[in-house]
Amino acid sequence: MGFNVQLFLRGANDIEPEWSSASSARSWAGGYSSNSSVPYYDYGTAGGCPWSGTGSTTDGLCNNGWHQSDVAYVSWGNALAYPLPEIYLTDWVTAWQWQQISVYAYYHISWGRLRFVGSFTQYQACQQYGCDPIAANHAADGWIQLHSALNSDSKTAAGVSFATDIRWDP
Repeated sequence: MGFNVQLFLRGANDIEPEWSSASSARSWAGGYSSNSSVPYYDYGTAGGCPWSGTGSTTDGLCNNGWHQSDVAYVSWGNALAYPLPEIYLTDWVTAWQWQQISVYAYYHISWGRLRFVGSFTQYQACQQYGCDPIAANHAADGWIQLHSALNSDSKTAAGVSFATDIRWDP
């Protein structure tokens, strides 16, 4: 009797400027890739990073001393990283922050603009336990925001494969 199902593994980390130093996050990403060949998803934020402008050719400052280069590295610059960004906010700011990270990567990372695997929202979790309404983006809205922001500029134009939403397992 043989196997008729294939199993694919992926790692993941919620990497956010608000919760660690950039050097710790870069060390984690480097350590992960030196001990694994399995890709990982960064389902984190670009907290405090620039979200407006005509493109980030400079290394913009983000929260907690991070820079756009740090967010770009842990989500795409590391060879095993794939961005699955949190697009929680209904005001589009988080989508535009990631678009600006992608512009930065276009100019400064050898394989260019970010290739987003999807968008990540928390609408269901907010319905279960409550949250600030501005952070209760629906999955479809998070996807639309990220897709629209990325496709507003030829340097970042790309498809977004899927939308995902998180909830607490009761």
